[in-house]
Amino acid sequence: MMSYYYLAIIITLVAYTVYGIIGKKYIGGAGYQNFVPIFVFFVFIGSLVMLFASYHRISFESGELQYFILLGVLYTAASYLVFYSLERERLGVVSTILASQGPLIALFSSFLFKPLSFPRAALASYIIIVGVIILTVSFGHAGNKYKKGINRIVALAITGNLIWVIMWVIFYKIPGSGTPISYFTWVSLFAVLSSAAMFVLMKAGRKHVKVRIKQNIAWIAPIAAAGFIIGLGTSTFAFSYIINPVFTPIIVELSGPLVLIASVIILKEKFSTKELIGLLLILAGIFSYSLL
Repeated sequence: MMSYYYLAIIITLVAYTVYGIIGKKYIGGAGYQNFVPIFVFFVFIGSLVMLFASYHRISFESGELQYFILLGVLYTAASYLVFYSLERERLGVVSTILASQGPLIALFSSFLFKPLSFPRAALASYIIIVGVIILTVSFGHAGNKYKKGINRIVALAITGNLIWVIMWVIFYKIPGSGTPISYFTWVSLFAVLSSAAMFVLMKAGRKHVKVRIKQNIAWIAPIAAAGFIIGLGTSTFAFSYIINPVFTPIIVELSGPLVLIASVIILKEKFSTKELIGLLLILAGIFSYSLL
């Protein structure tokens, strides 16, 4: 069993690290409107493969259906906001914000369901929030006028991240006897349906919409790979978390600094001193929750 656990945790770490790099590299050519439906579809395929590899079947109870529909819509809404931001903002910024999900999920869950674990989650979340404020809000002087600005693109990424946090809080409270892998497969299926509906609505007002598969294969294949990878990674995380809920998040959170480093080395991204302080505070908050 432990050999499967170590394999699963390695797959999860690689998936969470690689998919953002692929996404940033190709989302510019595709545009977020085209990126999200393809990405979400292959998230479903990846989770479905992992489900059949683990349990050889797919099923659900009647009382779970409304949760899957709701969570699928939330997953789609968050995806559009996050990938809209990723198309316009640096990967290192967006990925670090997304890496804060763990402590924020713990904060919301502790506040709603487990008050005894609230202080640790609250401390980590406070550090993260300070980092987010430094990253998002700029203060300064323009002549004799006081100037304040908010990075709206980063704010949209934060909003998408919070929607994902809410989704996962609800996800872990689904009443039923199913497994997290099967639950996520159903959620991703309804995310496919809702993202397809959103795609149609966004394209409805446009004339002469053409789909050129051959011309666009240069970005379709990498997006499909990124979605498939994160579908596998999310499913293996669910499997790993059941076996070791303490060690698993610590390993997965390593993807945060790994992606940040990769964004500098591979994508040649640059950050100001203020931005680096904000990013490092977010990472400090993430690891403080796991290590304190």
